[in-house]
Amino acid sequence: MTELVDPANSILPRAISFDDIIAGRANVPVYGEPGYNRTRGVANLIGVTDDLPAIWAWLAEFAGSPHTHRSYRKEIERFYNWLSVYLRKDLGSVVRDDIDRYIAFVKNPPSDWVRQKSGRPRRDDDGFQPFTGPLSDASCKQAIVIVGSLFSWLVDARYLAGNPFSIRRRKAKLSAQEKREEHKTGQAEQSDRYLPAPTARLLLQFLERQADEAEGRRAKRHAERKLFVVRFLLNTGLRRDELASARMSDIYRRYDNASAQYYWTMQVIGKGGVVRTIALNETARNALQRYRSFFKASTHHTQNDCPIYLPLWGEQPNARPLDGQSIYKDVAKALEDAADALAASYLDESLLLKAASPHWFRHTFASMLDGLGVSITTIQAQLGHASIETTSIYIDKGGHEQYQAISQMSL
Repeated sequence: MTELVDPANSILPRAISFDDIIAGRANVPVYGEPGYNRTRGVANLIGVTDDLPAIWAWLAEFAGSPHTHRSYRKEIERFYNWLSVYLRKDLGSVVRDDIDRYIAFVKNPPSDWVRQKSGRPRRDDDGFQPFTGPLSDASCKQAIVIVGSLFSWLVDARYLAGNPFSIRRRKAKLSAQEKREEHKTGQAEQSDRYLPAPTARLLLQFLERQADEAEGRRAKRHAERKLFVVRFLLNTGLRRDELASARMSDIYRRYDNASAQYYWTMQVIGKGGVVRTIALNETARNALQRYRSFFKASTHHTQNDCPIYLPLWGEQPNARPLDGQSIYKDVAKALEDAADALAASYLDESLLLKAASPHWFRHTFASMLDGLGVSITTIQAQLGHASIETTSIYIDKGGHEQYQAISQMSL
């Protein structure tokens, strides 16, 4: 069992993971009577009396959307640790000022609660690390929105009497410096989160070489799967959960009468269970063929419900798809390996790869299509965005075009 440390002690309290609590490897913090914001004398609508079951009930609302569920769980796990382990308070004791305290905390989390970005959260003697580093302004805002939505739901469920997040006043006007910082953060968080084509090619060349030179069956399988995942995501713009849940039967060969040519599409189940059809280019299909052939897995599509993304031991009858977290780990490892290997000769590219994440591949895909002159509506359809404004964030805002125009002038 994880032993919680008294906040009055100089030793930093250890964070605890939801997984450890569920598995019985950690104690649930108990602090006597519920806080003053808990409803009294009124039956709540979720039939629970403790914070963690209330949190589970809220998270269960997003069970049909793995990406949202994972994102919300991560943020609530952080908040719960700060609240219950660090402050020794319950949800009913949260007041307006606690929100500002939490914002300050996530912007400078204690080092014992921070893990390496590409590493797994440890469950060893050092405890659980819920952070990969300080949160940016944009990530912090998102965290507050998510935690606030939990409180709003708990008020609707009559578990809490009020929502302290709802009385938090937003600044009506930012100072010039704040606007400057917000603009810089927005750029870094959105349009700059992509790999330039030369960097993406360096990454793929390294992964190809790694797959060709890998020794041993397990190392070879790891290398081939990393190569496939990275190349397929870069050429389709899929989210990792979309690839994880895809099956071979989702791929179709179609015929276009106007051009008298065959082409390939893939049916995708996106965020919120929305189904869309994307195009598959030849590079993506060749990557799939190489990957499936190496694993000696089926390559036909008709009536083939085998998951596209395979476990390391290969294809199994009636297998269930793996989750998107497995793909995240594959990509994180690919980026880490490539960054280390390229550091000596390509330092800038190496640093960029170290900063990247799987979601950058969607930005890279969109940016490259935009550079080829593809319409933003086509890019939107491929990415599965409900709003074209979201798609516009993914593409370069004409930075190079602006540079070319200004470079013609010289005094």
